[in-house]
Amino acid sequence: MEGGMMVLMFIVAVVAILAPNTTRPKVLEQFLKLGKGLGFSATSLERVDPKTGKFSTFDKSIEGSIDNRQLRIRTREVSDGESSHWEFYATWRCKNVHKLRMDVYPEGFFSKVRKKFGMQDIEIFNERFDDRFIIQCNHKHFPLQTFSGEFCAKILKQNSSLGNISITKDGVRYTEKICLESDKTNARLTTIIAIMRELAEMVDDWKPMYRISKSA
Repeated sequence: MEGGMMVLMFIVAVVAILAPNTTRPKVLEQFLKLGKGLGFSATSLERVDPKTGKFSTFDKSIEGSIDNRQLRIRTREVSDGESSHWEFYATWRCKNVHKLRMDVYPEGFFSKVRKKFGMQDIEIFNERFDDRFIIQCNHKHFPLQTFSGEFCAKILKQNSSLGNISITKDGVRYTEKICLESDKTNARLTTIIAIMRELAEMVDDWKPMYRISKSA
């Protein structure tokens, strides 16, 4: 019985990959349009993700430089054979000489619970922003010094489904589960990409007023 179930799941996964999908042509059209607006061209990266074991049934990326700063954007549809979802990524490269690590994401029910048990949430004294977002950073003074009212307003202007913003060792990344299939979504993501560039510039320009602890 178990062997038969595994065979059935494999067949369903293969059908999901090979069957026509009317959404993908729309996504490809918008992705190429987004790339053209940024001055890029698209490259196909169709493959199975070995880390998750899930079938990446549609996976495309764009990479290049805009005003001497490297940007990579990617859209993909991930299927496990039973269901699928779309993901979008945009990563600006930065030097990050102070080795900052940061995550900014919308506050939800589970994060409210975790906060009660001591999860970090840095407040920047912007009431609207603090109420909507969780900020976690290995140096709390970075968001306190750099998140101006104007920068926060640009993020708050996006709708409530805003994804995750992170600073890694060499980049600023935006991640969201969203399907890029309309001009409206295209315009919104273009705006977010521009905001993320501002954050990358903040990372490179930042001069800490306080010494970063060795444990950070």
